[in-house]
Amino acid sequence: MPSDTTHNDDVVRTFIWGSCVSRDTFGFLPERFQLTTYVARQSLISAGNDASAVRSKLTPLSSAFQQRMVRGDLAGDLYRRIESVGDDIDLVLIDLVDERSGVIDFGDGTYATKLSEFWGSGGREASNGASQIPFGSDEHFTLWRDGASRLVNALRQGGLLHRTKVIRTDWASRFDTGELLDVPGWMMQPEDANTKYTPYFDVLKTLGMDVVELPSDLAQTSQNHQWGPSPFHYTDEAYDFFAERLRTRANSPRHGSGPTTY
Repeated sequence: MPSDTTHNDDVVRTFIWGSCVSRDTFGFLPERFQLTTYVARQSLISAGNDASAVRSKLTPLSSAFQQRMVRGDLAGDLYRRIESVGDDIDLVLIDLVDERSGVIDFGDGTYATKLSEFWGSGGREASNGASQIPFGSDEHFTLWRDGASRLVNALRQGGLLHRTKVIRTDWASRFDTGELLDVPGWMMQPEDANTKYTPYFDVLKTLGMDVVELPSDLAQTSQNHQWGPSPFHYTDEAYDFFAERLRTRANSPRHGSGPTTY
């Protein structure tokens, strides 16, 4: 992991909205980076829409983290979390991996992110009769694009937009040894995912967000990853790449108006 011995000793307060990609990258940043807020398992479509009434139909999960994320997603609490930190954040770190399975449309203007945590807590039964909106569909993209505009406005109003960095990664189809990754048939395949994600990242770029992209030759998984091999579990080299770019590209008025190396 990268070390830091030459720069400002101020704590770099970090807000993450994203998945394991951002969270794992954070572990490669210098100790001065402090994680203050982590919002995961929440699509930009469900964010800001309160579907908490569904909670009464769910069963508790054994993981306290997963339970909090399901509750946060149903409450659509992303914007409340952003408001709660005010401008007391130096870095907002974003990735889009948790958009991968689409959303559940309950038909009343509320949504839930369709991921294993929601499904595992009884979400399949709780959403009986609701429609599923697949990631990459025209309907999903239209709803998500509206959510992206709302997110950018919220970050701008909070004075956080220029401190926001978006991590973009191709999904890995190979191990760092060169062997092909056997991706389960129920999971979106890497080639398909990489095609579908492109317009979503293009929206964020158009809205003025700083997107940090992983070189395609570093989009590899590893047998040694702490969560096991996966199309979105990467090698240490990939996380090192992002950590270095974040240190040199992050912006904060606390550290001056220009690019700062943390």
